[in-house]
Amino acid sequence: MNVQVIRRAAQAFGYNQPELELLTSGLIHTTYKVTEGNKALVLQQINTAVFTEPDKIVNNYKILFDYLNRQSAFRIPEPVQTTAGNFLFFDEGGRVWRATQFIPNSYIENNNMPPEQAYKAAHCFGAFSNAIADLNAQSIEVVIPGFHNLAWRYEQFENALPKALPERLARVKTIVEGLQNRKWLVDFYNALQANPQFRLRIMHHDCKVSNILFDVKTKNPICPIDLDTVMPGYFFSDIGDLVRSVAGNVNETVTSVSSMQIRKPYYDALISGYLAGLGDTFTETEKRFIHHAGLLMIYMQCLRFTTDYLLGDVYYKVAYPEQNFHRSNNQYHLLLRLEEFLADRLKEHPPR
Repeated sequence: MNVQVIRRAAQAFGYNQPELELLTSGLIHTTYKVTEGNKALVLQQINTAVFTEPDKIVNNYKILFDYLNRQSAFRIPEPVQTTAGNFLFFDEGGRVWRATQFIPNSYIENNNMPPEQAYKAAHCFGAFSNAIADLNAQSIEVVIPGFHNLAWRYEQFENALPKALPERLARVKTIVEGLQNRKWLVDFYNALQANPQFRLRIMHHDCKVSNILFDVKTKNPICPIDLDTVMPGYFFSDIGDLVRSVAGNVNETVTSVSSMQIRKPYYDALISGYLAGLGDTFTETEKRFIHHAGLLMIYMQCLRFTTDYLLGDVYYKVAYPEQNFHRSNNQYHLLLRLEEFLADRLKEHPPR
């Protein structure tokens, strides 16, 4: 991107002679650190192809920030206004920008961290949910409809089958059959929505270790970040995504799955840390089914990768033609490994 475009966006937030540093250029947003003298902020260009209503993002964020400031010691980075008093800046090219407080002396962990750090990360996400447990879920707007709606994801998968490219359908035959044989997870999802013991809650919906800032000196979590997907959801989303992204010994980009396994110290650290952070927020029923969370999220992600592969890679960016197959195969084997790992625990609380 033209550096002058970024500079003009920074100037809109009051940084007249900004120094720019690219922080991330991820699949969704592009993020910069902006400094001027001894002050700094985080400047982000919002991907409006994914977040089509950016006003909802900043409105939700403001509600969260104000609520936490009033009701809790838990903190998130403060949103920054433009010099015109707005939380969004629309540049001449139609790009949308927003800014938040920069947190100094912080860093982001990766999945090679020790289990003790995994515990802290899970505890942080649990503490976040605990801090906003009494905030009315209806006050937060849905920014991506159907994001973790497993029934809808399964419907998309089923609808893709008759439209699939024949050679691709043949290649994922085993995965397709495996997903169909596990439709009980969709039935479980449908049942929990009708059960008042599974509350509609405000969830983060993108719980990865890379979405937490840690303190450089203490190595303790400071706060969660990337709060754009915070919206109403159910108990399984956040801890399930942590299990999906951390518990395995390889990540979702790995194409060889023969050595894939669930790392028990990490899995146990995630579950115990998350529950400790939650306090008494979850109902007893939600706690009983906590081990289903990883299954639900891995199954959902496998559905999404498989659907996109069948349709010819229309959603996820791919670096090579078979990447979505490898992603799908990776998540399917992760699902198998987690089923094996949880066999005894799942016997204790079969879904009903």
